[in-house]
Amino acid sequence: PAGEQPLADNSTCEECMRGRYKGPGEHRCQDCLSGRYASLPGSSSCIECSFGFHSGDRSTDCEFDWMYHILTLVAAMAHFVGVFFLSRDLRRGIRIQDISQFGDKAVVTAFKPHGLRPRLSQSCSVRFERTGNRWLDDPSSTF
Repeated sequence: PAGEQPLADNSTCEECMRGRYKGPGEHRCQDCLSGRYASLPGSSSCIECSFGFHSGDRSTDCEFDWMYHILTLVAAMAHFVGVFFLSRDLRRGIRIQDISQFGDKAVVTAFKPHGLRPRLSQSCSVRFERTGNRWLDDPSSTF
């Protein structure tokens, strides 16, 4: 029967120990593999550990996976910190050193690298402030 294996003399059967199982059609009890467990003797299958829990081979239960949860928390924190700094950097003004014309395009040179790279398929709008040029400083003008 499932959950039991025959003794050496085939006269009687014994239940599979905890952490092992025997399914229908199998001849001997098998160890539950990593990530699965059998908490009761005589199990006919192993149960998969819940998400965020783990077990080793021949386990009788699953344990809370601290490393998984810590790494998930660190990754989430890194994500939020990155989003915070990116949004902060995108809001800050970029000091312009020079504006010149190259063919039909305006070339804007900044004092420091700014890390902003518009995608080729998207346009980039720029608003100028305090340049001393009424046309550039007009708040309704974007380029």
